[in-house]
Amino acid sequence: MFSKLVETKSDDKKRRTLIEFIETFTADSFKQKSEFNALSVELVSAILKSDKLSVKEIDVFEAALGWGREELKRLEKAASNSTDSKVDLKV
Repeated sequence: MFSKLVETKSDDKKRRTLIEFIETFTADSFKQKSEFNALSVELVSAILKSDKLSVKEIDVFEAALGWGREELKRLEKAASNSTDSKVDLKV
């Protein structure tokens, strides 16, 4: 499902429809951790800013935390692969 969301980058109507689906089936959506954690910051923000997510706030927090940890790994990997500059990503 999240891969379909990525594919809708230029189609706002389809993107909104998929976000509405995620709002309705949030718990099942968040169980797809590997797909959710691979989303861009823009898509994660679009999902998490919704007031209509059908889970407890702690579940939203845990999904955001899991995504953040994966994003940090991606950034650290990109920084270690870069020969042009050093980036300190310690939290």
